[in-house]
Amino acid sequence: MLRQGYTTELEPAIKVKFKGVVVGNYAANLLVDGKVIVKPKVAKKHNPKDEPRLLNELKATEKSWVTHKFRKGKS
Repeated sequence: MLRQGYTTELEPAIKVKFKGVVVGNYAANLLVDGKVIVKPKVAKKHNPKDEPRLLNELKATEKSWVTHKFRKGKS
């Protein structure tokens, strides 16, 4: 990403808001260009039960999100 001109921050503190009021901080895994949170996940398959939590984090941080699930590959 850096070679392509993107800025990155590891685990930055992002203000969390509820109804416009800051209620705490969120430590994101990776923030790209100050706009997109990248959240790597390790899972065998997509789990719809993760979606409500991810949507709440998206709303609270007012950022765009990318979730990437890594699968164990063949050796």
